[in-house]
This record gives sequence, C-alpha cells and structure tokens, in this order.
Amino acid sequence: MLNTALVSLEVPEDTRFSHGCARLQRRVKKKLPESAASRWSQSEPSGYSLPGCSQSSKRTLQSLTGFLARGTSLPWSRRRVKSAFYDCLTSLRLYTIAMNTIDARSWLPSFAIPFFTLSYPVDSPAAPDSFHNSQFYGTGLLDGCFIITCIAVMAILRDAIRLGILEPFARWKLTRDHRLRSVKSNGHANGNGKTNGDVYQKTNGVANGNGHAVDDCAVTISKAEARRMRRSVLRFAEQGYAFAYYTFQWAFGLYVHHQLPTSLLNPVEIWHGYPHIPLAGPLKFYYLTETAFYLHQVLILNAEARRKDHWQMMTHHIITVLLMFASYAYNYTRIGCLVMFLMDFSDVFLPLAKMLRYLSFSTLCDLTSVCFVVSWIVTRHALFLLVIKSTYWDALRIVPPLWDAERGFYITKSVIMSFNVMLTALQILQLMWFYLICRVAWRVIKGEGAQDERSDSEAEFDDIDLEDESKKER
Repeated sequence: MLNTALVSLEVPEDTRFSHGCARLQRRVKKKLPESAASRWSQSEPSGYSLPGCSQSSKRTLQSLTGFLARGTSLPWSRRRVKSAFYDCLTSLRLYTIAMNTIDARSWLPSFAIPFFTLSYPVDSPAAPDSFHNSQFYGTGLLDGCFIITCIAVMAILRDAIRLGILEPFARWKLTRDHRLRSVKSNGHANGNGKTNGDVYQKTNGVANGNGHAVDDCAVTISKAEARRMRRSVLRFAEQGYAFAYYTFQWAFGLYVHHQLPTSLLNPVEIWHGYPHIPLAGPLKFYYLTETAFYLHQVLILNAEARRKDHWQMMTHHIITVLLMFASYAYNYTRIGCLVMFLMDFSDVFLPLAKMLRYLSFSTLCDLTSVCFVVSWIVTRHALFLLVIKSTYWDALRIVPPLWDAERGFYITKSVIMSFNVMLTALQILQLMWFYLICRVAWRVIKGEGAQDERSDSEAEFDDIDLEDESKKER
C-alpha cells in the first residue's frame, strides 16, 4: 500500500534525497495516525486513490516506492520528487480532515465535518484508566468549529422550546388561574343557593328571577394583569430552558464523573497521570458543549432584561469561559469536569424554583428553594473549596513543574497561580450571591415566601406602573 510505504519508507543511504525524504516522512507520520492509515487501506484497496493528489504525483510516488524497495537510484529530478511528496502530504492532510471521525457520513461535505463531528481521532491508549470502550481524540483549533455548531443548536433549541412549549403552557395556565379567581370572586348566589357564573363558560354570572346565570360578559383581563402575566410567561419560559439544559447536562456530567477516577471529598486524583491526553469521546463532547453553553449565555445575557447583578453575571461567565478554554488547552480537563459537575447541580434547583413561583405554586417553590440553598452550600462552597485547595497544594506537589508542549505538559508555578486566581474570583462572586440567597431563605423562614433578590430593574418599574394602573381602574 502506498500510504504504508510513505509512513515506513526505507530510503537507501546513497540516495541524494535521503534527508529530504526523511524529513517529509516525519511530517507524514505526524499528520496521519496509524488508525487513519489502517482505515485508509481498508477503504482504498488500490492504495493509490489519494483525494486531492494529482495523477502525475500518484504515478511518481508509485514508481518511487518500487525504486526504493529495490534500492536502485532515482531517475527523476529533485524537484519532481519533492513536488510529488508535498502533493501527497497535502492529500494526507485533506484525508485526515475527511476521516475526522470513524462515523463521518459520506454525504457530509469535507468542510462541514469539523462542525458536526469531534475532530482529531487517535488510537486508544494501551491501558486507559477510564472510558475503556470509547474512541479517543486529541485537541486542536478545529474543536472551535464544533463549539460554533453547539452554540447555533442551543440558540435554535432555546427558541423552539421557549416559544413552542413553555410560553404556550405558561400562558394557558396563568390565564386559566385568573379566570378561576375572577369567577370565584364575582359569582353571586341566587335564590336556589347556586353560584352564578360557570367556570368552564368563562362568564360572570348575574342572578335572574328564575335562578339561572346570565352570561352577560366574559371575564376580562386588565392591562395591569396582562402585563404582569406576560412578564411571568416570559420569565417562566427562560427559566424552563435553563432547567431543561442543566438537568440534562448534570446527568451527563454524572456519567462522565462516574467513569473518571476522581473523588469529590479528596480530589487529588485529578493530578495523577497528568497530562490526561488523549481525551475520551464522551469527555470531549461534555467539555465542548459546556463551553458552548457559557459562550451562548454571554451572547444572550444582554438580550434579556438586565438584573441587578448583570455585571456580576457577565464577569462570572467571562471567567468561566477563560477557565474552560485554558484548562482545555493546557490539559487540565479532569479538574474542569469536576468543577462543572459541581456547579451544574445547584443550577438545576434555582430555575425550577423560579418556574414554580411564576406559576404561583408557593409551597413547592419554597421547598425547592430550600433544596437549592442546601445544594449551593454543599457544592459551590464546601466541595468547591476542596477543589481550590487541591489546586493550591496538590498540583505542584504531585506533578513536577514542567513546560513541554510537545508532550502536553503545561504545569508551571505561574500557570497554576493563574488558575487559582480565577477560581478564587469565582468563589468571591459566589459568596456575593450567597448573601442574596440567605436573604431569600430568611423570607421563607418568616413565611413571606421566596422571591428572587436579583429581580430585573425592568420588572421593578413594571410593578410601579401596574400599581398606578390598578388605582386608575379602581
């Protein structure tokens, strides 16, 4: 096979092109993994059907392998052989992209493959400590293409779920509850002890002489109530998508964490065996989708009504994105997976509590808020502080400081200190939010009910307008 010959050429010492061929040979080895070469051999029986390689280069290289195998001198000029090698090398690069994953579909254009598949597949390690039956991958700039696709998919899913499912449901539920309250408050008993006004007919009953309800007008919704209801519908839909995402992503993170040999109470294993490359397919997918989500959050943060902690949220998202990019590039993926797993747990309860409050399920909202407070304290303060402690004291103690980009070692005192500063900044932001959470918890204890301390400023002005409109209507 030609591809095998290119990777394992034995160039005779008396060949004037030996050094150039050896140099190109090393580049071929670097660009074409063994697994890709074997799949190429299986998919191309002839061995010479190179994508993007000219016919003259194919013939030159085919003859070249024969001459080198026989140990005879080469009958061509140096330029011709060099051109053929570079042409073939370009073809191998194209083929590596085309073979981005084993499951790449034949109908997918080559330029689109990095956007829809995980890039840089490699051979599985001899004895992996996790994900024994998974495909493994390297890291590189092409992973950004997959992140872009994830952001686009999340934007489409967010609008589809929000507009197609959550908003219609919340609008129906709030309108139905309003009609029930209106009929109950406006109904009058007639002479036979029956209540005028049929809930299902959505009318205000007025008693007549025969004791029957007169459907003289339908229940109407005031402008103030309509604005309040619309705001609740929008907020319910926004929190509903967040609840769906965090539930799915935390469940997937639980699977990833279960496969990794890391412990929540003693996370020293995140440093053993560093650098943890290559990455298993599920772990890489988890990391890239989490990165895409926070980038998406940065993009839509200004699309929603600004809350009191807008700049705190923006700072949190930017620091999180920087941490994820840096940890992915410097092979600190295991500590990154552990931090994301801890952070996502409490985020499941917060949007659920808000959804229940917008639908006026006060008791369930209070119970969910208690679960949120407990999960926040455990994951974002107790366990997260253990992670920060491990980064401060265990990293350089277990892994000797070394900067070797070729082997994937990026662990130095300055790098670890930079990560510690960003992790500590996140903890400071979380302590600020914890103060607001304690205020909400105190309201629940006093029986006032849970209310988001981070209410948006737009909502505050709406409340003032609603009160003015209600007074005018009265």
